[in-house]
Amino acid sequence: MPNNCRCIGTATATSLRLGCWRAPTHGLGVPSGPDGPQAVSRYHRRVTDFYDIDRANARLPEVRRVLEQLRAERLDLIALRDRMVAARGRAEAPGDGRTLVDEALGEAAGGAPGSAAFDSPRVLDARIRAVIDQMEAAVVRLDAWSVQLRDIEGGLADFPALVNGRQVWLCWQLGEDEIHFWHDLTSGFGGRRPLIELS
Repeated sequence: MPNNCRCIGTATATSLRLGCWRAPTHGLGVPSGPDGPQAVSRYHRRVTDFYDIDRANARLPEVRRVLEQLRAERLDLIALRDRMVAARGRAEAPGDGRTLVDEALGEAAGGAPGSAAFDSPRVLDARIRAVIDQMEAAVVRLDAWSVQLRDIEGGLADFPALVNGRQVWLCWQLGEDEIHFWHDLTSGFGGRRPLIELS
């Protein structure tokens, strides 16, 4: 993913299209104003549903499927973007009179992968939009569960939890069998600590 992306909040069509979606920060970060850093709340304002460890682990099979889907769709999106760049490089002169329907029908009538109809910019653009729509639906699903998507490529997600009145994130990544780590609102992945240290 490009390091220069600064997407704020939940994933947007543009950030997903560019493959640069990242959570704003693990936790609230430090918002900046015209006079420098501003105070940071102890609670993440958007979170109203909190998990305990058992509930978070019970949700993992669904979250795992969604993150695996997002990871695969991200790779599809990158491949489609690369094909789009190549197709635009060899695109026919504008004004050829073909419509998206004509191109789709041409593809259905024999446009195989790699053919001109299959790789036309219009068809590729429609496919890119479809993948983005699927990715956005997956992010909405995670958001409905109050699960914070942190990184698509790494398959990283956080579950909000309360410990002695303090909000923390239960941190999980694809490849882990269950939740073993947590971090506070501002430390992020680099500040992950074993659950045994949670007090």
